[in-house]
Amino acid sequence: MSKHRQRVALVVLAASLAVLGGAAAAAAAPVVYGARAMGMGGAFTAAVDDASAFYWNPAAIGLSSLSVSASGFAQGIDGLARLQELLDQEAAEFLQWEGAESAAVGALGAANFGSLAVGGVAVGELFITGTASQKSGSVEALGSYGAGAAFDALGRDSLAVRAGVAARWITGERREFSVEDATPAPVVKDVGWRASGYALDAGMLVRVTEMTTLALVVRNLVSQVTWTAPGHDAVTEQAPVEVRAGVALRPPLLGATIAAELGPDGELRYGVEKRMLLGLLDVRAGQLHADGKTWTTAGLGLSFGPLHADAAVSTPDFKEFSFAVEASLRF
Repeated sequence: MSKHRQRVALVVLAASLAVLGGAAAAAAAPVVYGARAMGMGGAFTAAVDDASAFYWNPAAIGLSSLSVSASGFAQGIDGLARLQELLDQEAAEFLQWEGAESAAVGALGAANFGSLAVGGVAVGELFITGTASQKSGSVEALGSYGAGAAFDALGRDSLAVRAGVAARWITGERREFSVEDATPAPVVKDVGWRASGYALDAGMLVRVTEMTTLALVVRNLVSQVTWTAPGHDAVTEQAPVEVRAGVALRPPLLGATIAAELGPDGELRYGVEKRMLLGLLDVRAGQLHADGKTWTTAGLGLSFGPLHADAAVSTPDFKEFSFAVEASLRF
């Protein structure tokens, strides 16, 4: 194969990876933002109590009077490593590769002062697959940023209802590419799309008793995203509406939170967080069931007054792992 053909194939793949502000694929685990949430199997809709409520449940904004939260996650590390190996190979070797690889990274950041919050989430998705003669894939990086607020809709000794909303501005990029091993030179297709739009999320918390909280969240209740690319007609679409219903139990004297929730397409999440050593250590475990697969999760948290540091891991088979870390201040 000529040096020109090698250069073309490598440039296309390298450019695709460069768009990777992060990544996840169709075969990857459902995205779970935050180490606390991941450690509990992603069952956080009714359990969230800090600024990350901007994403998890706007009705929980203000449960901490002042908090700042920042977290990051990575999925499919093996996939990223494999793609890097492919980049390091000769283009001729890459064009003979067969299989599929995926990976993901993302982040969540938020802050609240009382019942008002600002925040943003970012995630990138990559999937590449190929036969001996053709490789194709897509890389997508999306970010959404905005503000949210919550208020008490009803407050009584026996029952309390809290509602909240979060408005988000959405931006992003998508790269769709393919490389076909043809004669006399590879056939390369490479299309770059840009997105802009908005979305509105709504949530509700119902404190049934001191130990029982119910939650309902509707993400993308109202939304619109427009994709544009040079030489292509603009595509306007709505973000998928996502409804989640959850429950959190905090039995007295147990020092633990037990949470569960149902999501789209029968997705089930459940987990537990146990506080130990006078509140200095949190131990978490859970499971997430989606698309006929089960992910097992575990996590640890350390607390030093208002400062909290957390880490978590998720795996479907104890061979491939996703990781999350988080730091927060809560008052």
